[in-house]
Amino acid sequence: MAIGEVTGVHMRDDCIRDGRFDVTAFQPLSRLGYRDYARVTELFSLDRPGS
Repeated sequence: MAIGEVTGVHMRDDCIRDGRFDVTAFQPLSRLGYRDYARVTELFSLDRPGS
């Protein structure tokens, strides 16, 4: 476990749309395990239960 404090964040200017960071423009890469990776190309939102 790692515990720390965020002291700054850098975001690419070309990925900011309407004042928010657009994940689909950035297309981050994630390692899923073994030799499998994924790239974010779609985004959807879910409402929290009870809202």
